Amino acid sequence: MKSLLQTWAVRDKKDEKLKEKKLAHDNADTENKKLEEHIANADRALVRVRLDHMNVKTELTGFKDEVDVMKNQVSACEKEKHEARNKLQVLAKGLTQRKQKYEMLHKHFTSHQRALGEEQSRTKDKDALSQQAEQAHSDITQNLKLVEKEMKTAKENLFKAGWDAQPHQSPGGGQCLRR
Repeated sequence: MKSLLQTWAVRDKKDEKLKEKKLAHDNADTENKKLEEHIANADRALVRVRLDHMNVKTELTGFKDEVDVMKNQVSACEKEKHEARNKLQVLAKGLTQRKQKYEMLHKHFTSHQRALGEEQSRTKDKDALSQQAEQAHSDITQNLKLVEKEMKTAKENLFKAGWDAQPHQSPGGGQCLRR
């Protein structure tokens, strides 16, 4: 019986060790399953992080491309702005020159207009004087013709009167009076 008892005791010890090992094994399995779950969750999280990282990287590349496009557009706008500013300066300079030329031409025009007005006034005055002179000349000419006519008439009258009163010589050498 002792041996049986010892066998049972050894068996009980073995059973107890076995139970402890089984419990340790079950605990290790449970721990391993938890670790595997944790690893699987960590792998999934890592995959999500990698996908997010790739998406962010892709979006960053797209954003950089957009930034480059915007930089090019801003550069083109700046270039266009400078060209427009230069063109504006050239046009402003041309406008200033045209204004100066216009002012000069306007001054000349005004002075010519004033001179034209003065000359027109002088011309009117001279035309009036010329008409007066022509009228005076016409009057004098008319008076002269009248005087000439009167002189002619007077001469004729004198001639007639003098012819009758003057002694005339006859062809024979004698004098005769005519009436």
